[in-house]
Amino acid sequence: MAKDVLKSVQDFLKENLKGATEPLNNVEKELREVLDKLGTQKLSKDELRSRLDEMVKKLKDLRNSIEKSMDDGLAKTLSALNLPSRSELDKLTKKVDKLSRDVAKLNKSAEGKKAPAKKAVKKSAAKKTVKKAVKKAKAGKKAK
Repeated sequence: MAKDVLKSVQDFLKENLKGATEPLNNVEKELREVLDKLGTQKLSKDELRSRLDEMVKKLKDLRNSIEKSMDDGLAKTLSALNLPSRSELDKLTKKVDKLSRDVAKLNKSAEGKKAPAKKAVKKSAAKKTVKKAVKKAKAGKKAK
């Protein structure tokens, strides 16, 4: 199982990083061109600013794309492992917290209410009941 997980993570990383290589190489190429032109003074300040802004935007887009791809791949890997997501854990945590509060309220209300006391049976009434039961038992034996 652990080997399968490791293989899955390795495949996931290779796939996602492979897609980033080409765009990074393109940005690097553009940066080298800008630096070459800057060294030969063939680039105005406005052109330089524009090209650098363009490269920064491409890098930000690339970073966002990689993050999304990594998130998607990680979600797939976790799903394959049958592990809960962060949102699922958060939902469960909220449910457990609510249940804990409900139990605490029930315990608190139960402590405030005492069980009703049992009515005391008078001894004379208890003796009469026992005597009647004994008489019925004797009568039942005689009838047999």
